[in-house]
Amino acid sequence: MRQPARMSAAFCAAALLFAPTLVFAQASIAGVVRDPSGAVLPGVTVEAASDVLIEKARTAVSDGTGQYRIVDLRAGVYTVTFSLQGFATVKRDGLELTGGLTATVNVEMRVGSLAIRRRIERKSFERWIAPDLQRMATSLDKALADAGVEGRQVNRVFMTGGTSRVPAVRRLFEERFGAERLSYGDEFISVANGLAVMAAEKAAA
Repeated sequence: MRQPARMSAAFCAAALLFAPTLVFAQASIAGVVRDPSGAVLPGVTVEAASDVLIEKARTAVSDGTGQYRIVDLRAGVYTVTFSLQGFATVKRDGLELTGGLTATVNVEMRVGSLAIRRRIERKSFERWIAPDLQRMATSLDKALADAGVEGRQVNRVFMTGGTSRVPAVRRLFEERFGAERLSYGDEFISVANGLAVMAAEKAAA
């Protein structure tokens, strides 16, 4: 009679020992992050969010080979978000995890749009572009000298391109030719047209 009792006690102990493993088996999410060229992306923050987590979300960062792994996840439905500065955020919704399994989620991240807004005073801007203005003035003076004419002898100067809208650039030309001899037009279209002509010439060559 004693042997069955000892066997029963041993069975109960074994059941208690293995029960936590069976009930609380954890899942994981892993994968590789790349850019459109196929190059791996290190430093990507990967977040797995779900209501089944006490902390609501867990994160990992992709390593030097672009690989990441988020472990010890409870079974449930997850949203996985990939973010890296300069790249568009990628989100995977409705990822269902079951205990003990590893879900592979590989993603491709594309370069995102970059918008910077900062108020700049004209005085500061013109100080920054002073070296460029000097190069423009030197080139302009050389062109006039090579042609053997003075600026006031030129009847008309047509200015185009976005730079022609910069006040400091306009002053530079006004000082040499006179404001009455300057005319403006197609500031933002002419450059595009010029590039189109160059592309057509290269295609025909």
